[in-house]
Amino acid sequence: MKIRLWVAGVAVSLCAVSCSGGTQHSPAEGANNGGSTGVGGHASAGSLAQGGGVTVGPDTAIEDFPQVYAEAVCQLLNRCYTAATALVPPRCASYFERLFREEGFQPLAVAVADGRVEYHAAAVPQCLEAIATASCDFVLEENCLAVFVGTKQAGEACTLDSECVEQECVIGSSCPGVCAAPAALGEDCTSRRCAPELACQTDDAGAPKCAQTAKLGEACSASLRCRAYGFCSGLDPDDDSDTGTCVERGSLTKAKLDEPCEPLREPLCGDDLVCTTRVENDITVGSCRPRVASGSACTYSTPDACPDDEYCRITSDVGVKPATGTCMPKPGLGEECRYGSLGAAPCADGQFCHPDSKLCAQSKHLDEACSIDRECFSTRCSAAGKCVPLTECEEAGDP
Repeated sequence: MKIRLWVAGVAVSLCAVSCSGGTQHSPAEGANNGGSTGVGGHASAGSLAQGGGVTVGPDTAIEDFPQVYAEAVCQLLNRCYTAATALVPPRCASYFERLFREEGFQPLAVAVADGRVEYHAAAVPQCLEAIATASCDFVLEENCLAVFVGTKQAGEACTLDSECVEQECVIGSSCPGVCAAPAALGEDCTSRRCAPELACQTDDAGAPKCAQTAKLGEACSASLRCRAYGFCSGLDPDDDSDTGTCVERGSLTKAKLDEPCEPLREPLCGDDLVCTTRVENDITVGSCRPRVASGSACTYSTPDACPDDEYCRITSDVGVKPATGTCMPKPGLGEECRYGSLGAAPCADGQFCHPDSKLCAQSKHLDEACSIDRECFSTRCSAAGKCVPLTECEEAGDP
């Protein structure tokens, strides 16, 4: 699978599972920002003093870029994905900084050192300013492509998207790939990203093609998705001919205590309430309920009704609806994370649930020994048994 340039597309990768009114979860659930600066506001990026003594400016060091970019991305996500959707990762800024550093930053930094990519520190403030002041139909990469600029023209050999002037390295069956333009409207997007403001979706024949997207306030449908973080409000998901209107998700948080709600859809709960499901006449419905205390009874809710760093451990029998349980601390190293036939618990930050032992294990950093992809923060364990970055391709094969 082709890996997109992380600096341009990582926030959009979150969007891919949820921007158009879908019901899938993002890679991590929760809404605890845990360190992001200026969340929810439209502060000037140039004036933001970042954590760890890093200040944004025209001379921002390349090694500091993952941190300042992660904090800016989390500002955007916290504005455009409300807490009621559970789509913003917990400890958002540290989560994305680690994602950037582990997945794509190392090969990008090497490409800069080799002269295949140019790093323009002077463009960093403008990039972050654009994110800080963006609306929720903001196309992220257009405003930040000036930070990392490729030196290779169309037709030249490449191993990373970022090496190419047009930020697209098309990979065939082997490396290297070839620099090319992003796929245009109606073109195949199986192995290429679509041009900005387009989305890759299957056409009537089931083929992945680049399709037009709608801005906030414009009409949307099953075949016309909302751009970036917009949500298609008023759309009947079971009617392919129905239409809605693209809106910000924050406008959907209107449901009050005990009023009906839909997890990840509309209406969403407001006032720090969660959408809790129950069964009425064999139909699962949701209603807005308060969060519960540690050790209290709980049921499936979006977001989780339990306190931070706890989860609702379901104890009811399989098939019983609604599923009920008790708020318990998230398991730590060596503790059970899969229980019963279907039960699953989220491990503490920096850990993963090992599929064989069903116990929480420590995730590994780059170059550390591993045996499976899931063991690595980068989600890639090489054939040589060590964690490696995700790249579009590697000329020399797996290290």
